[in-house]
Amino acid sequence: MGRLEEVHRYAIRGGKEGKERLDLLARVMLPTTLQLLQRVGLNRGMKCVDVGCGGGHVALLMAGIVGPEGRVIGTDTDGEILALARNDAEAANVANVEFQHVDACACSWHSEFDLVYARFLFSHLSTPANCLAAMVKACRPGGTIVIEDTHFSGSFCWPPCAAYEQYVELYQKAVEHGGGDANIGPKLPAILRRAQIQAVELNVVQPHSHSRRRQIDGADHDVADIGRIDRRRTRKRR
Repeated sequence: MGRLEEVHRYAIRGGKEGKERLDLLARVMLPTTLQLLQRVGLNRGMKCVDVGCGGGHVALLMAGIVGPEGRVIGTDTDGEILALARNDAEAANVANVEFQHVDACACSWHSEFDLVYARFLFSHLSTPANCLAAMVKACRPGGTIVIEDTHFSGSFCWPPCAAYEQYVELYQKAVEHGGGDANIGPKLPAILRRAQIQAVELNVVQPHSHSRRRQIDGADHDVADIGRIDRRRTRKRR
């Protein structure tokens, strides 16, 4: 399977319909993702890349934090959703963000970014290590790699709902059918360490939402495996 084909085997529809779904997901994830970016030290003037950025929500969030002195690039293989992300950036008058049609596993940057980020990308890849290798290459020595992804079997609904339980089961099967792993979250520390990333940290959060029927839906995410790129280790890889 070619790299571009691998990234395109996404379990959920993209384009305009996918963007609407991602808009909702971004609202649910905003508090924890913002807290995460603050915790890893994202500051003004930094240069960042959001790999597999989808609708560009996190790229725009990072652009607001790094300010006009900084720069953010968002990459994705879905041209339609990137066009919608550009529209959002223009409407918000955000000038320090750029969206590029680039394969996550084929990024050619070398030691360019202070922070390299991906959310809900690795779970859709059959070989996430290839994508991580490109992210490591793009990160400068001493920079930070941040991965947010799912442990979907921990998703729940209270009171119990048969339809929701079926959704959880079907989603995991759909991702698996595409070659991915919807429960990759707990495996992220080992994946990062195999890439010789230093100072790996793990944080687990449980985003939730309330429906009109007062049900509580929770999706268990192993959020932010954080790795520091050690300068000496980076040199050994060259």
